[in-house]
Amino acid sequence: MDVCSKDVVVLLTVYNRPSVKSTIESVLNQTFKDYQLLIIDNASDDGTYEIMQEYAAKDERIVLIRNERNMGQTYSLHRGMSLIKGKYIARIDADDLMLPTRLEKQYNFLEQNPEYAVCGSWVQFITDDDRLGPVIRNCTTNEGVNVIQHIKCGFAHPAIMMRKETLDKYGLGYDKMYKMAEDYDLWRQILLHAKGTNLGEVLTLYRRGDNNDSEKNRSITDDEAYAVRKQIIENDLDGKSKRRMIHLLKIEEKERKSLVTAIYAYVLYKKYVRDSLDKNNPDYSFICKGIPFTILGAYVQQNSALWAKLVGSAYRRLRKRIYKRYR
Repeated sequence: MDVCSKDVVVLLTVYNRPSVKSTIESVLNQTFKDYQLLIIDNASDDGTYEIMQEYAAKDERIVLIRNERNMGQTYSLHRGMSLIKGKYIARIDADDLMLPTRLEKQYNFLEQNPEYAVCGSWVQFITDDDRLGPVIRNCTTNEGVNVIQHIKCGFAHPAIMMRKETLDKYGLGYDKMYKMAEDYDLWRQILLHAKGTNLGEVLTLYRRGDNNDSEKNRSITDDEAYAVRKQIIENDLDGKSKRRMIHLLKIEEKERKSLVTAIYAYVLYKKYVRDSLDKNNPDYSFICKGIPFTILGAYVQQNSALWAKLVGSAYRRLRKRIYKRYR
């Protein structure tokens, strides 16, 4: 079996995505050329595998592996990681696209900053018909990343590059118990031993259409993300911050939450950020501005109360209008 030993290996897992050809093309068009593309096909049965075979036959940098049966994405990621022997692993998902300079910029950052083990970037949403949507910004300092991890996942999975040496040294990897939040848990593991950040520019186009797995499995994603977040809070925090965040977790567990509770949670989140991060840190205002979206997710979209259903319906209509503005 082929072994991926280049300094940079791009790991792509695929199941029934004929449009993966656009993803592969975006990898092949990188300004950084000295890499391998490891594709783990999860027993596709719709012609996707044959498409990828054609690419592999034309470009020796592509290593194509096929599972005998559909084992799920986390299994495929775990299998791919075990085959990689190089310095860095870059992730991309089927349907998502790399912008041309992504590998070059992330490689240079990690080469120049050995204390960092994971480097992501901002992403821009893209629709099924290739219309550009909003830009999603993530924290650009290690301190900000560690704070945001207590609130939500601090990285976009298909936009990261990570240091293989750190994974091997501490025995880190994707936990097979997670189907949708395996990446959130991996960042939790890595940040216990090394630093992480995001480059402050869009380097990946993140497709959020009808076929997006996270959206199709929203309930599973939310439940697993909650479990990872609870583990991070219980293990990383202490004192007042830990009590405050555990209190918020207990509130969010409830099926019905009042509007007053949502406002109360907003105040607690603001206090947590204020106590955890220097106001001069560039991520301070960014995280504070994102708290309303955290409230929207936990207290509106995951809430059976009537007021939340009304607000949620209004938000979905507004979001559709916003997306129509992007072309």
